[in-house]
Amino acid sequence: MRIRRIGMIAVLLSPALASVPAVSSASAAQTLPAERVSCYFQAMASGVNIRTGPSTKRTSVGQMHKGQKLHCGPDPVIVYGGKYKKACRSAGNAWAKVRYKKHTRYVVVSCVEEL
Repeated sequence: MRIRRIGMIAVLLSPALASVPAVSSASAAQTLPAERVSCYFQAMASGVNIRTGPSTKRTSVGQMHKGQKLHCGPDPVIVYGGKYKKACRSAGNAWAKVRYKKHTRYVVVSCVEEL
């Protein structure tokens, strides 16, 4: 086995690799899992507050109604922030990032489901 440099790229040359069949990029693309194109959160109840940050202390800028969908926010989609006592029959501190009026906002995870 030896390494050959081609500019900034190093190529590993090995006799064992000579017997490995080449894979065309078209067939490789077919075997890769599809990437998620879009992500939505749907409200499971009405009156879900949409907040400026992941805390009940942050300002509510709107509310989701049952069945309403909002695009997921940037990764990570789920963040941990301020605790909430009781929302949609659950307490915790997990918040979902959503896009609302061209801004990243936050809703309580237990009140939404990812589609």
